[in-house]
Amino acid sequence: MGDTEDVDRYSYLIRTRPGRDEYVVATIRKYYGELLIDVEKDTNGDENCLIITAVTEIPIEAIERIGEVETVDQLPAGTQ
Repeated sequence: MGDTEDVDRYSYLIRTRPGRDEYVVATIRKYYGELLIDVEKDTNGDENCLIITAVTEIPIEAIERIGEVETVDQLPAGTQ
């Protein structure tokens, strides 16, 4: 998604309903694809968790409106 070395990064931990992570990823890519740096499964935690990283803040309320999302937390800078 381009050179992202010198841009701000905003990361979010998203917990989805079981088995619905691919739907959530597709929906986030549809609406915020141009803002995304990375979307990945949280390999250190629950299998229903995703970490997304974007070049700008995405309102948590907007992510929570995706029907298959259970919780969203913005991660502190540098933890991604």
